[in-house]
Amino acid sequence: MNINHLRIFRTLTTTLSMVNTAHQHQIKTSTVSQAISGLEAELGVTLIDRSTRPIRLTRAGILLHQKAEAIFGVIHDLHNEIADQDIAAKGEIRIGMIDGLESFVMPAIVGHLNDIWPDRRLLTRTGRSDHLLDDVKEQRLDISISGQSTDRIDGIDHHELISEPLIAILPKALAAATPRPDLSQIPMIKFNTDFPLGRLIDAQMKRCRLSPRILTSVDTTLSLISLCKDLNAWGVTTPLSILDTPNAIDELAIIPTPFPLITRAISIWHREGEFVTTVSHIRHIAETVIRQKIATFALPGGMPVKTDHLFPNIHDIQ
Repeated sequence: MNINHLRIFRTLTTTLSMVNTAHQHQIKTSTVSQAISGLEAELGVTLIDRSTRPIRLTRAGILLHQKAEAIFGVIHDLHNEIADQDIAAKGEIRIGMIDGLESFVMPAIVGHLNDIWPDRRLLTRTGRSDHLLDDVKEQRLDISISGQSTDRIDGIDHHELISEPLIAILPKALAAATPRPDLSQIPMIKFNTDFPLGRLIDAQMKRCRLSPRILTSVDTTLSLISLCKDLNAWGVTTPLSILDTPNAIDELAIIPTPFPLITRAISIWHREGEFVTTVSHIRHIAETVIRQKIATFALPGGMPVKTDHLFPNIHDIQ
């Protein structure tokens, strides 16, 4: 079967017009007609009803359209596989990851990719979401796992990995007090507003007209947790950040935030058409290890997280 004829037929099933199909492919209308006739002769069936305007597909045409989508899906995947193998042959891939994933997600990803491509050199580093995404745009990184906004960016693809709720933490002694102290009376440790998570928290507090006394601002989860514990303060972070610092959380309690529940999405970013198969591997292993971590780690009481709510429903990268 002529793949170019099948591609023309696929377009025709959308335009339902020989003229518009010819325009999209920048060919003559007669060439479209010949392509469809060629497919019909090869298959021994009529694919379109030419007596109607717009054109209608016959039952055979509908079936071929369905099969054609599957065929082009396989071709698309094959192109990505070949492109990834070519990139792998060059021997290097650069991956960036946000604070909160490096202690258990990064080792799993590096180990998994090394098993697949033992000759590929992996360069990894952590950083702020916005900085990592800028590095992908400027080709200083190939792939970034970050919590930046999922707005469309020209030339960059993203695939949501997880969506997690924001949670509040404070010393267990304060949480156990009866009645529990009003958070407005306790100093707060907060993330700096010059990176995405800090801006998200700050915007939500302003929206809810909350004005806690800010003791200091930090730029890492470990600093936030340590200062809350040592200075009898409270803060806002995420479940994955807690999982990344299990030892420091022993003396802290997790409670709902003082504002309505909001979530942050963590996505995998890469340049369009590059590393598609690699991203698929990374997405699979990251989700697997996060689920395992949540299932086996003794989470503090009151942690409002379930694995079924963390992950998006669609797992296939198109």
